[in-house]
Amino acid sequence: MLVCDAWQNQGLGAVLTDDCYAIAKGWGLKKMVAQTTTDNGRMLALFRQRGFDIRIDDDGYMVDVSKDLD
Repeated sequence: MLVCDAWQNQGLGAVLTDDCYAIAKGWGLKKMVAQTTTDNGRMLALFRQRGFDIRIDDDGYMVDVSKDLD
């Protein structure tokens, strides 16, 4: 999901991440994955706070995050 600039810095990233996590867990999925960029410090901090594994791609720009749901 992308949050357009007009809606940035209002906590939507946290709400959407938490809702997606709850839905994925409710569906019985085993892992949640997401991708962002290395310059998106707020989302990276959010993913860290929520215990996601963070891996920077070889190109040094994209970040893959994942979290087991079981």
